[in-house]
Amino acid sequence: MADVHILLYGKKGGELCGEFLSLPNVELRTVSEWSPLTAWKVYRELRREGVHIIHFHHLLPALYFLPFNKIPKIITLHGLHIRKYDFIKAPLRKLLRRFCVNMILYTMEKIVVLCLEDKKYMCKVFYHDRDINKVVVIPNVMEQGHDTEIADLPRREGLNLLVVARYDYPKGLDLLTEMIKKISRMDTSTHVPFQIYLIGDEEIIGLTEGTEGYMKYLGKTLSPYAYMKAADYLLLPSRWEGLPMAALESLSVGTKVIASNTANLNDFADGENIVTYELGNEQNFLQVLDRAYLKKENPVTFDMSLFSPAHVGKQMMGLYMRYISNMKEV
Repeated sequence: MADVHILLYGKKGGELCGEFLSLPNVELRTVSEWSPLTAWKVYRELRREGVHIIHFHHLLPALYFLPFNKIPKIITLHGLHIRKYDFIKAPLRKLLRRFCVNMILYTMEKIVVLCLEDKKYMCKVFYHDRDINKVVVIPNVMEQGHDTEIADLPRREGLNLLVVARYDYPKGLDLLTEMIKKISRMDTSTHVPFQIYLIGDEEIIGLTEGTEGYMKYLGKTLSPYAYMKAADYLLLPSRWEGLPMAALESLSVGTKVIASNTANLNDFADGENIVTYELGNEQNFLQVLDRAYLKKENPVTFDMSLFSPAHVGKQMMGLYMRYISNMKEV
């Protein structure tokens, strides 16, 4: 990275500003708001300074850069954002949004997605199948080595599951609650007993009502790793996800994952480190828990090196350098 200089443009007060300021080859430049005028001014700066590639991580600034195509453009699409429009009920708004996305992606040299599931999903988004050739899979970086003590989790017999999530529609906590309410009215004597602990926003407390003690709210924490270590499995009941960082964080501290089949982990599910259940299917959920109970003492064997800074950085730099080399040859 010594020969690379990165200009990072973001809104003032953005969450990532502090993280990037410590990097020697990154220069942070803030904007008050993204608008067509802001995009024009930034583009002029980039042209004057001889920037080789523009890499977007958000659709809005990419939309404002539509008229400017003298510098090659790349975009990283996060599945958590691109999938949410499947749930728009207004057909006209959904069609308009898809049209705008296709306009943006048409101007991109490459489209980076975080996992193979997202690449498959892009086939539904594109108007033309040929555009899928633009898509490359490069995951997010997952920093390892969360050295923390094990939390004092009030463990129960059977399986102790942990949910770490904000109170948000994509996270599917309402669907989990409805499923658990159904289970509480069933005869589960032939299945492994379980307890679900929740960490997150206080609004989650209301979800535990009527679950007959199956779900217990533990509180809010900025560091969930101690609780992840204490649990038998992390439970991910999401309607949709991008690349779920909570799942990777859990695996990094030695705790395996049970996820819904819509949580974007199907390509990583190996039946050992990550297992999936059918969203909303209580019978299938209980069967998955029965199988997971038999394997809960097995250590995590998931290859976390795929998400290391070195591996991901090598992939991204390879993508950048190919375009720089192509430009020099022209």
